[in-house]
Amino acid sequence: GAQGFARPGFAAGAAFRQRVKKMTPEQEAMYRQREEEFRRRSQEEFDQQRYQQNIAMGFFRLAPLLAPLWLIFFYLSYRRSVKGPPKEQSPIYWDEMGRAWMQDAYGQSHRAKDLDRQS
Repeated sequence: GAQGFARPGFAAGAAFRQRVKKMTPEQEAMYRQREEEFRRRSQEEFDQQRYQQNIAMGFFRLAPLLAPLWLIFFYLSYRRSVKGPPKEQSPIYWDEMGRAWMQDAYGQSHRAKDLDRQS
């Protein structure tokens, strides 16, 4: 078999292989029987229905605490969608005399005579 990969339910590693090599066949059979019995008891003790019920009850206990957070989240996301995305400012602006100016990416203003407002 491939070393480094453990089969479920079986101990892995060099220490286990050394221990098994030192056991007599009767000891090895007893060891495996005890291991099987332990695995069987562990599965019998695990009650899946009770586990699922505990998970559901935990969710219902936690839901009242989370509900206000969800309400705030939905309210804020609704307000954002009603307002719409933020409007971009135009790089073009006019002074008091109706002359057009443009602002470049570096914040410098430049005269745009073609866009002047007619007074």
